[in-house]
Amino acid sequence: MINFLIARIFQIPISLVIILCITFFLIHAAPGDPVASLAGDFVTAEYRDLIIKHYELDKPLPIQALIYFKNATKVIYIYVAYNVLKHRNDTKFRRFSKTRYL
Repeated sequence: MINFLIARIFQIPISLVIILCITFFLIHAAPGDPVASLAGDFVTAEYRDLIIKHYELDKPLPIQALIYFKNATKVIYIYVAYNVLKHRNDTKFRRFSKTRYL
């Protein structure tokens, strides 16, 4: 049982990296201009440049991928930490913590 849990724990980061790679490349492989879909059809050149700088779309694709991974892992960490703290005083969580020793 311990070996199974250890194997699953090592599979989580690998799965996360694969999912993040797939979503990043699907987003960039979609047809059309992402700035046009964000800002609309009638956008000025200054506003278009502002959106490109804000979302860092002017950087090379590998740098964009690293920024995407960094931001995604921050969001995942915050989500997990929030849910752990939220359910810390929950009775189900307390019961689980006591029964995990059985």
